[in-house]
Amino acid sequence: EQGLYVSGVSPWFDAYHKDVKVGDVLIEYGGIAAGTAEVKDKTGNVTTPGSMTSDFKAWINTKKPNDTVKFKFWRNGQTYEAEVKMGELKGQ
Repeated sequence: EQGLYVSGVSPWFDAYHKDVKVGDVLIEYGGIAAGTAEVKDKTGNVTTPGSMTSDFKAWINTKKPNDTVKFKFWRNGQTYEAEVKMGELKGQ
């Protein structure tokens, strides 16, 4: 029902070699449910951080090379998980 569409996967990075494909839907990253809007209280303070595309990009930029992150994806009616090493160049 919610998640982030995978629009590109580079053969130079670990996710490609873990069989992540264009068209998959990212439903969880690092234990965070993907595709949720942030929630603010009446005064405008964020009470629940969002996990939309821009939030995900900001979060992923906090990862260091060689950090390993568990991702959960949906493809063809089934979920699968992949542990991806950040910043590791692999090539084709």
